[in-house]
Amino acid sequence: MKFRSALVIAMAVFCVSATAETFSVESSQGVKVYPLWVEKGEKIGFRVRGSWTMWDRWAPVDYNGHTSFKKVGSFYLGQLIGRVEGGPDFIVTDGLAYTSPVAGRLVLFPNRGNYAHLATSGSLSVTVTGGKPVSGADAERLSG
Repeated sequence: MKFRSALVIAMAVFCVSATAETFSVESSQGVKVYPLWVEKGEKIGFRVRGSWTMWDRWAPVDYNGHTSFKKVGSFYLGQLIGRVEGGPDFIVTDGLAYTSPVAGRLVLFPNRGNYAHLATSGSLSVTVTGGKPVSGADAERLSG
């Protein structure tokens, strides 16, 4: 009986920790905070689908961005960038497992650098496993 109870509890914990949230990242957006809280030391996983272009005259690309164009800062134009508030920027790729060095909300954006004036199109769908959905008020309380 004890084994059965332990198994039920273990399964419940796994199901809770395996939740996933899906967010849309638009090609034209700037830096955007998403309603997902990530604890310091927590590992989050990413699944990325879709395509976009940072100039509507160019062919669409995936989350890697326009790799045939020069880098804009440390990243390619149109590369999908993430960070946890207060932490460093990182490149988001499909299948990435990222361990956060800080606690905060998830931030996602396309690297547009000083090319934000160009007409863009498309979006990426980003599914994040891990973290905890939060409202703005909850995030303020957690960062407290």
